[in-house]
Amino acid sequence: MNVEIELIKYGFAGEETNGYVYMTVKKPTILNMGFVSLSQIDVLGYGNNSACTRSSSHTFSNTISNYPQKIQSQINMFPINISSVGKEFPPGKHRLDFSFYLPQNFPTSYVTQCQSLSYSLQAQMFTSDGKNFSSEEVEFPVLYNHALISSLPLTVSGIINNLFVTIHATQTTLSRGENAVVYLSVSNLSSDINRTLRILLISECNDGSDVTIETLNEVSFELTQSELVNQQVVFPIDQKTCPSTVTPTNSLRHYIVVKMDNLKFTEKNELLALPLSISADAQNVVVEENKGKSVEIKPTYTMFPNVDSVMVSPGIEHLKTTNNSDMFVDHMRRLVCDANGKAIDGIYPFYESTTLKPGCTFGILHNRDCVINHTTKEVMWFKDDLLPQALLQQCENAVVTIQVLEAEGLNVRSAKNVPKVYCCVTTTPWKKSKEVQGICPAFDDTMFFIDVGNNRKNVILYLYDNSSILGDDLLGFVNIDLTKMPFPCAIEGWFEFRNSPLGEETYTGRVKLRIAYDKVRHSAGDVYVHIPDVISCFTKPIYSNSTKMQKQVKNASALCSQAGATPYCSITSNGSVVNKFEQLYQSL
Repeated sequence: MNVEIELIKYGFAGEETNGYVYMTVKKPTILNMGFVSLSQIDVLGYGNNSACTRSSSHTFSNTISNYPQKIQSQINMFPINISSVGKEFPPGKHRLDFSFYLPQNFPTSYVTQCQSLSYSLQAQMFTSDGKNFSSEEVEFPVLYNHALISSLPLTVSGIINNLFVTIHATQTTLSRGENAVVYLSVSNLSSDINRTLRILLISECNDGSDVTIETLNEVSFELTQSELVNQQVVFPIDQKTCPSTVTPTNSLRHYIVVKMDNLKFTEKNELLALPLSISADAQNVVVEENKGKSVEIKPTYTMFPNVDSVMVSPGIEHLKTTNNSDMFVDHMRRLVCDANGKAIDGIYPFYESTTLKPGCTFGILHNRDCVINHTTKEVMWFKDDLLPQALLQQCENAVVTIQVLEAEGLNVRSAKNVPKVYCCVTTTPWKKSKEVQGICPAFDDTMFFIDVGNNRKNVILYLYDNSSILGDDLLGFVNIDLTKMPFPCAIEGWFEFRNSPLGEETYTGRVKLRIAYDKVRHSAGDVYVHIPDVISCFTKPIYSNSTKMQKQVKNASALCSQAGATPYCSITSNGSVVNKFEQLYQSL
């Protein structure tokens, strides 16, 4: 498995971060869990520079080594699309989404003459066979994205436990890397002169009802006389200090606070606070530092394309069957009807969509799952956050029965090699059928029984060609999605092969199956509801136009011509690959 990670945007303190993880799967894989790990990278020292000193608990010599010291540590792990856990992924390229929230007081990235703070992301995937796969690390700048707090006072005064205290600042809008300079004056209003005052630089993070106060720096003064005039106090603003900000939902503020040594912050009547505004003016430097690196930023698309289906009236769609007859379906009532909307006898063809609200159906656009609202003509990309229908129906021991009947339009190795086809499903161990040779093979007594319980989300049927000593070729697969399929049900119908959503595979053809999703196993003699074989612009497969695909279509067409069969796919005058139902698509 090959794993890649892609960011939609940079990280911003106080905001949500989104991105994608791409998995290129080479064999059927069940995902147990997946994470995106966030690491912090501190780099100390950028060559000989006498300015590289720090007046904190960390001590460095005046001359830093020519070789920077890099310290990397993992600080958090975030789940990847947790609803995909336990799902089987067929060979191909798949995309999972992830998101996480960075707190308002999360330290932002910075670059100075002597040191830097940066972050990286790495995806880690764990499969059911005990293996784990990791992506390369990508740069993850964390920036500041809010306006500065302005109009702050330079002087505040007040009485603290019989002391009249005044704090005066030369400036209250500061940048990281600068010093906050204040002057303290105290007049004692009582005879007790043995007092201890604490002066602190603090941050107050207010995230809804949760308030967090952090002390960034502090000094203490012993009052041994009745008056203190313009005592200078200097607080360095460290580069790791989070910028001040106020949003409609949260805030991060900074203060110089004066209080008695034995008082808590909750006793606000007994303390004095001078607000500060700290900005992150090093942001542009961080962006410049990351230009040209492996930071992949993609725009966020919030609008999805509208697709015009053939609607004779709101909610009623005009379809074609594969034998070129007309069919009208009412998606609001889940009925077959005539052109005027009057119900007639017939099976509603979108059997999976009965688990959605009226008017909506599951569909496929560009080989990606989607949901279509036929009343508003909106198309929404399908998110894999549904639960298995057996679980929703409180069945703990569900069984999937699959009977393979026949197939057509399958890939071939060459224009002379008739495929030897077998079917299999992922269980422990794998279950595999007998081989059947033919360009349109018919399978006799091929049945699979899979105990799926109530937590397995899908079962995939694979068809392989075993006509070469070099190894078996995957011909295609059918993904039986148990989060969509009604429970219980027993259906019969044709299922089209399609590529993975982002892959360039050359799968063609389809297979006729009987599928039962129930509490018990079904047999070949049971009653199955025959689902009409219809043509819709929302179920149309998209084929690759690659050289490999066109060669495959030419070989299959030549083999069909020798056998007197109709080729399943062909190449149009503009080089596109289409199947034999394309004219029906065009007539809709």
